[in-house]
Amino acid sequence: MDKTDHCMQCGVLLNQPNDPSTKGCGGDCLRCMAADDPDCAKQLGDWDAEKAFLLGLEKLTRETGIQIGGCGCCGSPFLMPVKDEELVPEAGYTHERGVEGKVAWYSPADTLWDEYGKEVVK
Repeated sequence: MDKTDHCMQCGVLLNQPNDPSTKGCGGDCLRCMAADDPDCAKQLGDWDAEKAFLLGLEKLTRETGIQIGGCGCCGSPFLMPVKDEELVPEAGYTHERGVEGKVAWYSPADTLWDEYGKEVVK
């Protein structure tokens, strides 16, 4: 991988799909730039709050066995039971920022796991 694909300060791989804190911000990651750049700090703060929310939602899903999903066409939220085989440790929520903030639960039992599993927030 090209050196320019990494943060010049900490060396983290930039633009990882499941961690927006690795988004490039002036050649470095948001986490490194947040102290010096107010825009990067705001983006990082927004992501930290979203990540905390998604991890809390994952915990609630594991405690109750109920996931929050959304309609494919309009995004209206709905509740749905989670099967035992979907509650494995690697399962969790994704936040598809480019799709109007769509949140979805994915586990290795899903047919789309290969596509979306790497985006599960942990």
